[in-house]
Parts: sequence; structure tokens; C-alpha cells
Amino acid sequence: MKITPEEFSILPEELKTQIAKFVQGKPGSILAKTLGATGGEIATEQNAMPESTAAVPTGDVDTALLEAEQELQRLLELSNQSAANIPTGAKYAPKELVKAVMQVESGGNQAAVSPKGARGMMQLMPPTAKELGVNPNNPKENIEGGSRYLQQNISRFGDTKLGVAAYNMGPNALAKALDKSGAESWEQLLAADKRGKIDLPEETKNYVKKVMNLMER
Repeated sequence: MKITPEEFSILPEELKTQIAKFVQGKPGSILAKTLGATGGEIATEQNAMPESTAAVPTGDVDTALLEAEQELQRLLELSNQSAANIPTGAKYAPKELVKAVMQVESGGNQAAVSPKGARGMMQLMPPTAKELGVNPNNPKENIEGGSRYLQQNISRFGDTKLGVAAYNMGPNALAKALDKSGAESWEQLLAADKRGKIDLPEETKNYVKKVMNLMER
């Protein structure tokens, strides 16, 4: 089974940690190359593992991969079911984009609550939900509000990737980065970050990459 880095990123943390244990000490394995392709979460997890976890029986690897496959399928089914509630219209973001954001944000889990307090499938912060006039604990309203908020950001910045970035890091923070760098697109903003002119959050750079990769699948 091949799990892409984007699919791996939406698995529960405990399952990602378990799989990461198998990758440590086997950097040339197919599993390591597959999950470590982007240098994202898998690298962070495996670097945190003590040396004693490097040797794991093959049977345990198979079990973990089976669990990962089953959990991934469950998350994707949840997301697909939730897609039925994604609204359409000029004031809403494209359905496939909303679905991709939903997968990255929560894996389609309405019960998800972030450490910062973001709630539901679209991980709306309470102040944002209040401004949008939606109840973040209501699945349908959570998706409607998130889709509308995403489109507001896309319209404001005139670029899909910038809109996605704003959804993650906040529109005001993104506006400051654009003003400081003089960039007019996400690619130009990344180039400015690479030159050291600005300091984009790694979380946001990874977030945009994950969302757009899911869009292209």
C-alpha cells in the first residue's frame, strides 16, 4: 500500500507516531521514501523517537499500515459524506477546494477541536464563527461558514493559494507579509521568504502545499 505524504498528514497523531517508529533506522526503505518525501510530519516524528524503537518486527509494520489504511479510508469517507453539505454559489469557495481544506483541517471530523480552540470540520475559531454568524458546533453551519470565509479571503487577495494561506495564518498576517515583500502571488511570497525578506510560518507553507496537492488528485 502506498500512502502519500498528504494522506499521512491527516491520520491521527498516535498512528503517525507508530508508523514513524518503523521508518527510523530504515531511511532507504520504500515506506520511508513514501512518507518522508516532503520532509514533513514524518521527519519530525521519527527524529523524536528514541533509538530503542528502531528495530520493529515486520508483522507490526504490516499491522500499523493496515490500521493506517483503515483509518485513512474512514477519514476520507467522513469527508465525502460531509461534502454533501458544502454549499455552492458565488459567495462560496469551489466545492473541491473546500473538501481539500476540510481534509487537511480535520479529516472531516466535526468533533475536532484544536489546542487553540478552532472547532469542527472547517476548524473555525469562535470569533470568526461569530463574525460569520454561524454556530461552529453545527456541522452544516460550520461548513457553510468555512466555505464563505475561504471565498472571502480568495476574493480579497485575488488568488486561490493566497486565500488558502489566509485561511490558515489569518488575513491580516498575510496582508502584512504581502506589503513587506511586495509580492502579488503565493509563488512570489515563497520566493521572498526564501530570500529572507519575510518569515512565513512553516505551518502555512505546508498547509497550502497539502491543500493544493489534494486538489490535484
